[in-house]
Amino acid sequence: MNVFSSGFLAGRAAATTANPNPTPRVFGQLQDVSLQDTFTEKMLYGHGSAALRSFRGQRKVEGKAKSANINGSLFAELFHGTKATTGSVLPAFGEAHTVPAVTTYTITVNNSAEFAEDYGVSYAATGAPLELVTTAPTQGQYSVAAGVYTFAAADASAAVIINYTYTSTTGLTVAVPTNPQQEAPYFEIFLANPTDGGYGKRLYKCASSKLNMDFKQGDIVIPEFDFSVLDPGTGVLYSDYFAAS
Repeated sequence: MNVFSSGFLAGRAAATTANPNPTPRVFGQLQDVSLQDTFTEKMLYGHGSAALRSFRGQRKVEGKAKSANINGSLFAELFHGTKATTGSVLPAFGEAHTVPAVTTYTITVNNSAEFAEDYGVSYAATGAPLELVTTAPTQGQYSVAAGVYTFAAADASAAVIINYTYTSTTGLTVAVPTNPQQEAPYFEIFLANPTDGGYGKRLYKCASSKLNMDFKQGDIVIPEFDFSVLDPGTGVLYSDYFAAS
């Protein structure tokens, strides 16, 4: 048989007291998966130049998956060993407004009812930042309370860019714990590819020590999820399934 493209990858966290019935999580928009199974090798030589025997020592099975879909529940359960909660804090960066030409020189942002935190104001024309003050702003300054931004009379009619965050009842929050040094959270992995009737690989016990996300100008963020395959204690490290010989 032949295998083409990246196929599909799913993971399921090991059952715990906090998560007794884990939901399978799919690595959406899978870009590539690599798996490497290696042993340390010790060669036995005699008087000749070629080895007579080869002995296998310690074994290391490692994998790496790149998936364009950023899945908060997958990262929470497989990498952090926790569960995501409903609700999130969302960014509203680059929101454009104009300071009114009349008193009180205030701007109410679009998501004022869910306003969470201010992240700065700048002049639209120059990009120069305004300074945050608690009360009575003068030119080049602003104050904010509950999503209402107040400016000085000297900044009347100025075009500004406002950055802030607001809460949402949708989405997810992953509160990443600061864990003590301890055993890693475990999960199983299933790699599936439908080419020529199908190929599958089930990795029974895995742990991840690296989750990498690169944010680049003009490019798609594709998280990289590295994992190791461990002995599940059953005598079978992993299984390969072939639809054809």
